[in-house]
Amino acid sequence: MKDGYEAVVGQDGLGRPAWAYADQALRDYYDSEWSVPMWGEQGMFELLALLLFQAGMRWRLILARRPQLRRLFCSFDVDRVAAFTDTDVRQILDESAGIRNEQKVRAVIALANAVQKMRAVGGLPKVAWQAYDPDRPRPMRGEEVPSYSARSAELAKRLTEFGCKRVGARTAYAFMQACGIVDDNVPGTWRADVLADEQGNYYQDEYSYLGITNDLGADSLPGVGGIPGSEGGFAGQEYPPDEGVYWMKPGVEDGYANPDAS
Repeated sequence: MKDGYEAVVGQDGLGRPAWAYADQALRDYYDSEWSVPMWGEQGMFELLALLLFQAGMRWRLILARRPQLRRLFCSFDVDRVAAFTDTDVRQILDESAGIRNEQKVRAVIALANAVQKMRAVGGLPKVAWQAYDPDRPRPMRGEEVPSYSARSAELAKRLTEFGCKRVGARTAYAFMQACGIVDDNVPGTWRADVLADEQGNYYQDEYSYLGITNDLGADSLPGVGGIPGSEGGFAGQEYPPDEGVYWMKPGVEDGYANPDAS
């Protein structure tokens, strides 16, 4: 089980998991990204790469270094990272402040090569979303949030088969949480409250877009997460625009603050 997932109400009146109050960066990350369903290859590659770097470090440190990592890894362009050479590895290790673990750098390169291979079977989004369980209930208390699951272990094994390195069941579960494959927003958090208002209004074509409708069925899909501050709720994800159900932070309408919201 994990600590820090119980709902805490902030000064703005919105509930968030306790871990989101460690600093402003984590709060912003929860409000804008964490648990928002993600469908684009590049965004999912970046997220998994950041989780590889997190091993042994605090997530807020990774978020602080995210701009630098994006620069060093070509904005996490899969094909460019897959082509990195030993010279590129040395340059990254020389320039990266605080992240000088060669094994982690090479694991990200291996991940990029693995993502290229996944395209033959539908891509990283399809491989990752095979771990989605439409019958999994949302945890009702923070103490019920696990560190890993049978499905995260299966996903880790599948990723390893494609050539990924350093991805175990716990890393895979953190990835599933962050990109919305599992919903660990406990009651009392604003995301759980918004999703509760949208029950049954799920977007019907998401899995058709990924080519896996036959595996899960159109009646058991998670809603599309609108990122506060983004236009249309997709924030540049590789996804058909102007479609889907957006679940937004209270006071945000179509990505912009709504002064009339109650």
